[in-house]
Amino acid sequence: MAPLEEDANRWHVIAQSDTGADWNQLEAELRASGIWYEEVGEFWKRSQWGAGILADFDNEAEALDLVVSIGYAPAANSLAAVA
Repeated sequence: MAPLEEDANRWHVIAQSDTGADWNQLEAELRASGIWYEEVGEFWKRSQWGAGILADFDNEAEALDLVVSIGYAPAANSLAAVA
């Protein structure tokens, strides 16, 4: 039996990059914007590979604005791709 996925339906990938995430740049942008964040471990069976950053945005559009401004592309399931 496979382990239960505790974060099922809580998170989804909103942006991506062909070159991989630049965690230092993202952390610097979050800090400069005054947005609370913390590093999180790998999500089990997710399209995200490896660790990530959990950030306290008011909404997905705000998060997309920040990550697109530093060179990431909206993911297929993000609000920007749907709009």
